[in-house]
Amino acid sequence: MIIQKTLPILLLALFVIPLTHAQGADKIEVYIDLDSAGAASQRAVFYFTTPLLTQTNYTLDGIVRDVIVTANGQIDFNVVKNVIEIFPKAPVNVLMINYTADNAVFHSNSVNYFFTEFNFDKETNISAQIKLPQGFVIYQNNYKPLDATLASDGSRIILLWNETNEKNILFSVKYQDYNDAGFFWFLLAIFLVIFIIFVIFLFFHFKKKNKEAYNEAFMKGFRNDEQRAIQYIEQKKTVFQRDMQRDLNFSRAKATRIVMRLEEKGIVHKKHYGRTNKLSWIQK
Repeated sequence: MIIQKTLPILLLALFVIPLTHAQGADKIEVYIDLDSAGAASQRAVFYFTTPLLTQTNYTLDGIVRDVIVTANGQIDFNVVKNVIEIFPKAPVNVLMINYTADNAVFHSNSVNYFFTEFNFDKETNISAQIKLPQGFVIYQNNYKPLDATLASDGSRIILLWNETNEKNILFSVKYQDYNDAGFFWFLLAIFLVIFIIFVIFLFFHFKKKNKEAYNEAFMKGFRNDEQRAIQYIEQKKTVFQRDMQRDLNFSRAKATRIVMRLEEKGIVHKKHYGRTNKLSWIQK
């Protein structure tokens, strides 16, 4: 007997496939669509190696609605209270059962918890898909089995499983609204860090740009050889006049004239040092 069950608190549907037909079901696909109100719309697809030929009853336990049963062959069905009566008119190898269970999600503070369990009399291959409501995210990577593949349709998170040779398996996920306070403050903290880094970047970027613009405007008031001397002294901070004269290939007269001009402009400080001058850069 194949049974899908959940705890009573979830009020999720329970349906039972009789043992005689379950032995022919070698694959099951389950698609679960969760909404923000806590309802779960489920579609279960059963693949049988031994076709269904006679009436089959499926028992539902819990509050369900919108029950639809379809198959690859002609089929009729009738819902009597909590039992789905299925009447194949031709051999059925693929059977699909759709329904919606309200109040299928357990809530604890801001965390939502959904799970569904499957039990089989024999090892069975099962694939499952759980689609979270729009605007919700997985809570602390809490889902089972742990080998789920995470995907998205562009607006909603989807968990996918492909399990083989299972006799008992539980699919579950905890999730929360990404606008919940904890998640909001987490995102806000990340945003503030990024914003601060951006502001610091802009500060140094424009400081550099302003310095470059200032230097360019500042240098326009000097001749080319004076600009070379300014760049040389600014880089060295402290230098002897004879070294500048040598490195820039200035004559003694030119070096003396340039130093006098820079000293008049308050750019350098000159101090006699033996037979030369010691030049110190004054911060602009």
